[in-house]
Amino acid sequence: MLMVAVGVRAADPDADLKSRKPGHERQIQAVEAERLAFQRDLAQREEICLKRFFSYRCIEEIRTEHLRRMREFDLRKEAELQALRDIDAELRARARTRRADDKTERQS
Repeated sequence: MLMVAVGVRAADPDADLKSRKPGHERQIQAVEAERLAFQRDLAQREEICLKRFFSYRCIEEIRTEHLRRMREFDLRKEAELQALRDIDAELRARARTRRADDKTERQS
């Protein structure tokens, strides 16, 4: 016979996955903060370049670095977003499994 205490919640079976989400969300925020800091730095460097008489090479270097670093930021952010999607997918799969198990228990 199964006895359940009234008012006491069962431990969350998905706590392990849910506890990993905030870390990935913080990483996304950190990537965005780094991106903004990099863009501010780049704007300052661009102003210095534009004050030069021959600024083409300097501007091209900045443009190249900008493209490279933006790709890096995008890849890092996408990896974190994919990790969050994977966690959400696993949570949904677990919920489906629990619902199916509950359904078979009720039918027995």
